[in-house]
Amino acid sequence: MSLEQPHDKARLLAEQAIAEASADVTQRDEARAAGIAARKGSARIRAVHAGLLMTVPILVVLVLVNARDSSLFTTLTATTSSPADRQQLEEALRTVVDDIESFRADYAELPESLSEVGMPTQGAWSYTKKPGGGYLLEVTLRGYVRRFDGR
Repeated sequence: MSLEQPHDKARLLAEQAIAEASADVTQRDEARAAGIAARKGSARIRAVHAGLLMTVPILVVLVLVNARDSSLFTTLTATTSSPADRQQLEEALRTVVDDIESFRADYAELPESLSEVGMPTQGAWSYTKKPGGGYLLEVTLRGYVRRFDGR
């Protein structure tokens, strides 16, 4: 029996060592899983913050554009206006008004649209016939806006 006791003691010590090692491995696995989950959560939070940092300036620009009641294109594009641009606008307006008045003299009525007198190629034009033989003409060219009331 004395031989069995040291053998039993060794077996008991080996089982304790195995149990401690298993507990240590389990504890490490749990710590690793918790660390991975924490790292995944922090990566997700960083991605959300990066997304917000990119979208907030866009939102601010859109709100300002809507508050100013102007188009996004004109807000984002730089317009450098010079006296020559203003003179070009005045000349273009004068030419279109002359064309409309020539049309009226030739046909005794106003054109239905600017395409009947030759649509200008530069700028944004608006033409509206008014009751009583008048018309409104508006042009926007390189940052300048000019209106003409043809009565």
